[in-house]
Amino acid sequence: DGGALELYPVESPGTPAVDPSRCLLPTWNSMAFFTVQPGRSFHSVQEVFAADKPRLSISGWYHAAAPPEGSELATLTQLQTRRSGVDGGADDDVADFVPFPSAAEGSDKGDELESLGPDRSDLEYLAGWVNPEYLNPQNVAQIRGKMEEDSSVQMREFLLPSIASAIRRSTRAVDEADKLGKGRVPARTAGVGSGWRALGPTHKQRYLTYNETEGEGAAMTKEVEKAGKDPERNGKEVDEPSPQPAGSLMHVLKTELFQSDAFARLLTWLTGLRPTAYKGEVRRFRPGLDYTVAHHGILTVEPRLDATLCMVDDEGEDAGGAWDFGEVGGFE
Repeated sequence: DGGALELYPVESPGTPAVDPSRCLLPTWNSMAFFTVQPGRSFHSVQEVFAADKPRLSISGWYHAAAPPEGSELATLTQLQTRRSGVDGGADDDVADFVPFPSAAEGSDKGDELESLGPDRSDLEYLAGWVNPEYLNPQNVAQIRGKMEEDSSVQMREFLLPSIASAIRRSTRAVDEADKLGKGRVPARTAGVGSGWRALGPTHKQRYLTYNETEGEGAAMTKEVEKAGKDPERNGKEVDEPSPQPAGSLMHVLKTELFQSDAFARLLTWLTGLRPTAYKGEVRRFRPGLDYTVAHHGILTVEPRLDATLCMVDDEGEDAGGAWDFGEVGGFE
């Protein structure tokens, strides 16, 4: 039913492993007593999955008169420290960003927003992926105004319904196969394998990240593009006999849409900003296991534009209400 005290080993001083080495249930009249050493002792409390079994425990600490050795590696200190550069962390390291070819071309066109936005061929390409509402000049002007005012904007139903439907069906199927969600206690190994691996460190984040070979990704491209370009499927969700692997679908979306020059120019049109390079990641957040923690280490010196696509299962009154009121998950 969850609620266990989780104790983590360390991969290196200050960095806990992705999975705990011990899990202790707070059973009646039991006590867990352990030394907390900065940078070496990491623990957490597992989510409680049983609605009728609340977790009741009393926690306390014995503090020394002076900070112990290595206190700079304590979790709170790490979360409150802003690091940059190669020696302090990879937060501001731009070496793994890939330049958009259009960035160099755009420098020859001047700084006019219209010249840096999508042209006709771009719009034809994007129409095979993106909801036409976000390619409408009037809507784009409103979105750009919102972005300029608030520095953020949320665009619902961004993908074509046919493509979104294929991904949604696939994610539902894989969650059910891995026995995730619906109050079930998840296995630590759920979803790991077939291109997915767990990524930490757990005092800052834990989720699955996807890596697929070019050959496998290319094999899936035609299936996703077919869904977007088929006029019979373009305006509605269509049931398929069997869903494609979720990781492969998201990999194709990442490489064929989000890493394209056409999408970079669409971002310029939508935001008034001009992306010059990119890096991206396909992530899976497993219910009851995965999360990210907002901390100072993710702050960067150079300005960044984050474009995050979130796929959530919010169909049905219960699921939709949980997302609307913030009772589950949370997305950027």
